Amino acid sequence: MCPYHTPSSVLMVHHVRRHRLSIIHFNCENSDIEKYYCKDCGFQTELSIFLKQHVLKHSREYQEDLLNKEFTINSYVCDQCSFETHFSIKWLQHIAACWRNTENPKVTTEKNVRWYNCDHCEFKTKYRSSLKHHKNVKHLNIIKNVFIWYDCDQCNFKSKCKSNLKRHKILKHLKDDEVCWYQCEKCPYKTKLKQRLKTHVLAQHLSEQDIKWIKCDYCEFKAKYRTTLMRHKISKHLNDDEIHWYECQSCPYKSKFYTNLQIHIISRHLDEQNIKWYKCENCTYKAKDKSTFNRHIKTRHLDETNVKWYHCKKCTYKAKDKSNLNRHINTRHLDEGDIKWYECKKCPYKAKQKSHLNSHVTAQHLNEEDIRWYKCEKCLYKAKQRCTLKRHVITRHSD
Repeated sequence: MCPYHTPSSVLMVHHVRRHRLSIIHFNCENSDIEKYYCKDCGFQTELSIFLKQHVLKHSREYQEDLLNKEFTINSYVCDQCSFETHFSIKWLQHIAACWRNTENPKVTTEKNVRWYNCDHCEFKTKYRSSLKHHKNVKHLNIIKNVFIWYDCDQCNFKSKCKSNLKRHKILKHLKDDEVCWYQCEKCPYKTKLKQRLKTHVLAQHLSEQDIKWIKCDYCEFKAKYRTTLMRHKISKHLNDDEIHWYECQSCPYKSKFYTNLQIHIISRHLDEQNIKWYKCENCTYKAKDKSTFNRHIKTRHLDETNVKWYHCKKCTYKAKDKSNLNRHINTRHLDEGDIKWYECKKCPYKAKQKSHLNSHVTAQHLNEEDIRWYKCEKCLYKAKQRCTLKRHVITRHSD
């Protein structure tokens, strides 16, 4: 055992190799890059390949072999400046320092990347481990003709991925005093998952220039998260025949995203007694899905000082929710030619917002038996739209 310590696994392997080579003269007290010394003379070098080449010179019987040997030395160059070195460790240290000191925003593209492609679908990734995970989750029935399910021993939850089961147990079954909480250093936010803390910091506390933006290959769109970029590509750049549609088994609804289908099933087809309601502690509001509930909390109950405002660049409008800002820009500031219109398939009606088109279809084109009615709890009144029911309750039944 020696007192040498370092946070870098590469440096530790580098140091242990010296003990195995029985090198006498080297320092175990610090974590600097150590030199290799010749036992027979005062020669020293930072590259083991140079030491081996030098040692061969001391032996006459290897002189002829030395002339025929070729030694290849790699050169590592920084993409941001003119720095060049033969040491991978020094290069990595320089790259880390260079990126920290740069004033330009970090924007990455997906060009010139080595991709790992799935043999069974169009999925691709930069990481071999991600490809393996994808195949286990999506194609194990094709590869081994069987699904391996990981079942929760405390509820009916099951998953194809072991990490998802572990995540489920942390979120659903561990008590607060049994959980390792990840606390934000800049606000009271805390979470049970480390990845959620990273997402929170990226969304709430990083400035524009510190964010590593991921850029779309087809347009000027850029995103903070890879999943956001993926959703953008699916919704904006893929044709309908290239999309894997998630279809509802109870009605004609279909979506490009599985999460949207889940929300649809909960809001449209689950019985009241089977729904897990998210109830607000500050008012009587309740929601069927967590994202809608979180949006209510943010827009209705957060203090003005704790709200992250989204400001319009063309007027004084500001919003607590980014979707509201996008809706404002689409309806107020886009030219007619730049607006994405949502057109009705049964009449000439068109709208700037999809919710308006849905309301139109419900009101004008759906049969009575296909309509989901919103019923008043205090009288026999029913409405086709939730906002109409709310207006009725306020005007008829408020004290």
